[in-house]
Amino acid sequence: MTENVHSSYKITNNTLALTPSYRFDSSTLVYETNNNLYVKQPSLEMIKTACLDGFANYDGRREAAIQTGAKRKVPIAIYPNQDIYAFPTFTDTL
Repeated sequence: MTENVHSSYKITNNTLALTPSYRFDSSTLVYETNNNLYVKQPSLEMIKTACLDGFANYDGRREAAIQTGAKRKVPIAIYPNQDIYAFPTFTDTL
């Protein structure tokens, strides 16, 4: 079974998780409400792009979260007005 590999992905309210794909042809496995997608784009790049789409940069969002007391596995507010946040499970990913 051959699955279509996407070159990029836009995080939406249907996005449930971004995980490593462990495949040679993609970087990220995206879990959506009713679908799973393989994407060449790394998950951190998707998150940084989504932050910019939400009129903020990743480093600013990260720094704001650190100011609330988080030091490791810092949650990132991607689209706070839509209640979309990234909660890292691996320290080296975010």
